[in-house]
Amino acid sequence: MLKLKMLIQKLEKRFYPRMEIAEIMELSTRDKNFADKVKTRLKNWGYKYIYIKRRGVEITGIPSTAEEKVQELLIRKLNLDSQTNLKAFAIMMYLLASDYEFATSPWLTRENIIWKEYGIEISESAMRNWAKKLAKEDILTKITDSPEIWRSYRDEFDMKHQERVSDDEEKLDEYEKYKAKKSQYLKEADKAYQEENDTLLPSPTRWKETYSKLWHEFNCCYYSVKPFVFNAFYDDDYRELFELTEEIVQNLIIEVADKKETAAAAEKFVF
Repeated sequence: MLKLKMLIQKLEKRFYPRMEIAEIMELSTRDKNFADKVKTRLKNWGYKYIYIKRRGVEITGIPSTAEEKVQELLIRKLNLDSQTNLKAFAIMMYLLASDYEFATSPWLTRENIIWKEYGIEISESAMRNWAKKLAKEDILTKITDSPEIWRSYRDEFDMKHQERVSDDEEKLDEYEKYKAKKSQYLKEADKAYQEENDTLLPSPTRWKETYSKLWHEFNCCYYSVKPFVFNAFYDDDYRELFELTEEIVQNLIIEVADKKETAAAAEKFVF
């Protein structure tokens, strides 16, 4: 069930009395650091202002660009840090919603896609954190009934690779053998531990032992990736957030294309 959350109250270019701005920011006017907290939040949210001691605050400028508006939404709606990489977040959100290949890829592959396609460097751990935030708000959900199958392996130079195998019948056959072996090794690990310790508890090292055997036998690790899907954007804040991220990504696509054309033209001129 979707959790309903209050819409954020965006500020207008006008004077806000002390009590009103305190209510909007959920602050106590008795807070010794009231003025500093108000100023910090207004700065992080992207507003320009004049703070009038003991009276209130005059808003003189409001977020106007797509990036500025997204920043306010991310901070106030999702409690993300003001230093969040806005372009990376926008790309991740846009691709999860519109690109099936991206949505059904492991996080490391998603990281590589964003770098190769958009020239934006962002860690898989940061994206995982953002996805958790969206999932916590019931905006993002994993589909469990249609996973994509992937395998990780290392080449002769010990470099790690990930590849999708859902459309490869030969590798899917191996995946079925892999699953059967995994079940077998887990049972064997539990049985050995239970007999040795006279207990009915499962072996605490069952997974480590099993995956070690599987890697030795198959020289890879198979796993499923459950795609994300966005729930209906059930309030105006989230609808606006997605529209803004779409705008940011479209502008970035044009920017990347222009850079490639400029680089190609320069290379052609040199030769």
